[in-house]
Amino acid sequence: MKKILPLIGSIALLFTLDACKVTTSSSSSGSEMDSSTTSNDDISTSVPDINDFSQDITLEDGLKVFALAYENTLNAESLKINADLTDVKIDKTTTSQTFVDGELESSSTLNSKISLTSDIGLAINMDATKTVDQAFKAVANISNTDFNFAAKADDNNSVAFEINFDSIDAYLQGTDLYLDVTGSDIYDQVLEIIPLFSHGDENQVEQIASMLEQMGEKIVFDLSSLNNSTSSPLPVVSDVIASLPTSEELIQSFNDAFTTSPLLKEFFTCKSNGEDTLININITEDEYCEFLASILSSSDPSVPPYTVEDVKEIMGDLFGVNNFNFDIIINESGYVSYLATDVDMRVGLSSTSSSSSGDENVVTTSITDTTTADIIFNTSFTFDFAAIELAFPSDLESFVPFPLTDSSQLQN
Repeated sequence: MKKILPLIGSIALLFTLDACKVTTSSSSSGSEMDSSTTSNDDISTSVPDINDFSQDITLEDGLKVFALAYENTLNAESLKINADLTDVKIDKTTTSQTFVDGELESSSTLNSKISLTSDIGLAINMDATKTVDQAFKAVANISNTDFNFAAKADDNNSVAFEINFDSIDAYLQGTDLYLDVTGSDIYDQVLEIIPLFSHGDENQVEQIASMLEQMGEKIVFDLSSLNNSTSSPLPVVSDVIASLPTSEELIQSFNDAFTTSPLLKEFFTCKSNGEDTLININITEDEYCEFLASILSSSDPSVPPYTVEDVKEIMGDLFGVNNFNFDIIINESGYVSYLATDVDMRVGLSSTSSSSSGDENVVTTSITDTTTADIIFNTSFTFDFAAIELAFPSDLESFVPFPLTDSSQLQN
């Protein structure tokens, strides 16, 4: 059978793209359907009510269902995804401090904020007999999108901009990515943003404006340049799939992890509504700290066991959890049909580098970089593995290549 899961990353550029133009040839259960272009509503997958999942099932049974879904996904030839990025935010702060012989000499801080809301639709077909650069065809649309970015340094230098549009279409055939931004007004918004980074260079803005005008609103990117391998051919998809763990090995990996760290089981809850299976992953800050304390304590039995409070003190401001919840629904046929996330947490990283100079009077300079990010990821995804026939526009040959390399490529 053809397979799809591990190679979805190859078209990650399209995964942020709602409501695709597809024709459906059959449903996942094999029943015949009319072959016609569907609307946005036609490709939406109905979602069971989470509150209907009231029957408790064991984690062992839940993992068996998950392993079946893993195997079915690997064997899928087609996939439709509808995504609702309800609230995606990243608030990141990076502080750099320079110490000379232990004394603080300088410090700088940069704060950046990103927010995104969007509706996304993606339909994929794949031929596992082809190499990874030629195996995929996809149709996608990103709509109702609002992207905001702001950055400010401690010297009050700042930049901020917003991009929003109703709809953009994209099409993938092998290494050719086609983008149709007709009516999205995105070019005008880009031209408003350019001065923020061009340091007042009006000539640069004019050049970009001229280029966008020449390209028009339908462009094509050649993704083959992303392949840096020159010594060996790219692998065939089926060969890549064959190297992945089997569903039995996946279950064994889970069981091994639960044996090594029994507290991991506390993160999982499995329920049923009589037909479908709900796998819930929920982690509180205290539960995570308790889990980490058990890991740290087992690593050195000669020291007193770590407590939750010890771990919180060690992590300080570099970690915190308000919400961390994933709901995964697997339908009665053994396919993932729904995924919802509710994440609100802080993660951080700190690193220090040191150097010494001088012969008689050695001077030690150390630089400490600390980055913290507050992350909100409130999303929902529906999945449909029905066989689909992708509908591509008839004018793909007229899309203008980017970057422009020949005046003959320009539109008249």
